[in-house]
Amino acid sequence: MRQYNNFSENFIKKFILLSTTGIFLFFCLYSLNFPAPHFDEIFFYSASTQSNPLCCIDQKLWGIPIRLLPHLGALKAWIYAPLLSITQNLWMIRLPMIFLALFSTLILQACYLLPRKKYLSAMLIGYSSFPILFSKLDVGELSLFYFFTVCLWLFINNEKFFHYSLFIAVLGIFHRINFLSYCVPIYLFGFVFLCKKRKEIVLHFSLIVFFSLILIFYSDISFSSKPMGFSYYSFRFREILSTFNGVLDGSGIINYLFFGFPKHYFENSFITLFSLFLIVLFCFLKKFSHRKEHLFLLGGFFLSTFFTFFIFAANKYWHFLSTWFFFMLCLGFCLDHFYQAEQKILKYLSLLVFCIFIGLNFGSLFIYIKHKQEIVVRSEFTNAIYALADYCDHRSNCVIVAPFAFNQVQWAAKEKKKISYLSITMHTKVEEVETEIQSLDKQLKSDFIIYHPAALEAYPSESNHFLDLIESSKYSVYTQQNIYDSYGMPIFIALRLR
Repeated sequence: MRQYNNFSENFIKKFILLSTTGIFLFFCLYSLNFPAPHFDEIFFYSASTQSNPLCCIDQKLWGIPIRLLPHLGALKAWIYAPLLSITQNLWMIRLPMIFLALFSTLILQACYLLPRKKYLSAMLIGYSSFPILFSKLDVGELSLFYFFTVCLWLFINNEKFFHYSLFIAVLGIFHRINFLSYCVPIYLFGFVFLCKKRKEIVLHFSLIVFFSLILIFYSDISFSSKPMGFSYYSFRFREILSTFNGVLDGSGIINYLFFGFPKHYFENSFITLFSLFLIVLFCFLKKFSHRKEHLFLLGGFFLSTFFTFFIFAANKYWHFLSTWFFFMLCLGFCLDHFYQAEQKILKYLSLLVFCIFIGLNFGSLFIYIKHKQEIVVRSEFTNAIYALADYCDHRSNCVIVAPFAFNQVQWAAKEKKKISYLSITMHTKVEEVETEIQSLDKQLKSDFIIYHPAALEAYPSESNHFLDLIESSKYSVYTQQNIYDSYGMPIFIALRLR
């Protein structure tokens, strides 16, 4: 009987690991070239190859990029550098991040969840659409963030490897400063619930103080200084709840990436609130073998959500990775305990919630595959970049005014020397534009590329401001050509000045 139980347990563990790998790779590798590369992806490609003269490199050491932006390190560019020296294509840009996210999920399952027989937890994490979608496109540099999140959690829960957690925390913060929103709660609640030895308590306490000071120091970057009233906080609460609900079921993520995606079954946040109710109710159960870990995770969830609430720029789906990680482990612990309970109603409730979550995530992924050819893509993912690159290759000179499109065109174009960039912000004045145009296009033979008004872009104001500046300048403008994506939607306009 014992041998049979061991065989069944080993079979379940192998099934979960293999199915996670299969599902992850299927949805990530399916149409890997779709959509076109996002400017976040090309940003690190440009930094690693240093082929783009306008690539943002905030700080160098002995000619090596250290920081790309004040809040963003060059770690991902270092990873890309040896790989892109072999070949420079979209597969080489996306595959490393896909396999890194898959590896992170598998080690979390194999080293933490499956040895504790947390089978539902392992499947919730493994079958979730959140790491699958954003590892494919890696918007917000999520794959490395996810890897550091998993490693820090594993090390903080292991006495032998606890001291390595500091190394992981430093690397994570170097990669992105907002990794602090994960470090502070994990060390704080690790200090409260997990510490046993005096040395660990002292180390935990010093780490809490250190990370909190860094968080305060960088608060001028992330926190808004303007006064906020009750109406704003009420709006912010609804915004976070709605965004997080879209993270959990996958529909919001795809709706962000692609317009025209069908609305999902649970538009409201009922399933999120109900799951949170189960998690909190779970804390009051008497027979619970992993109470400290659950309270640890629950505290981390609320504190990371608190940080996200007050960092007003954190309104995109990839800003919720820490919150998602804590929440999914909490929910998984809760469902695993209910499933192992003697009462059948708890078993059925556990399976019902599990099936709803998995069904919603699979529904999002399969609907995306089914409607791929009908989806209208946001302009920062548009395949019109390839048409624009071909257009620039056949012109004497093109000046890119569309924000962030320059990196993408530089990557896709063959004649890179023909492409230049004109930086436009909402503070740019007419005299500055005239001076820049005079230096870039003295004979008025260049094409100026801006976003089309119909394009579903992330930054429409700069293109509109450029047109307003030209109208107020000594130049007149006329349309040279519209540039379309494969769906027939105009994304860019090529303009001539005279």
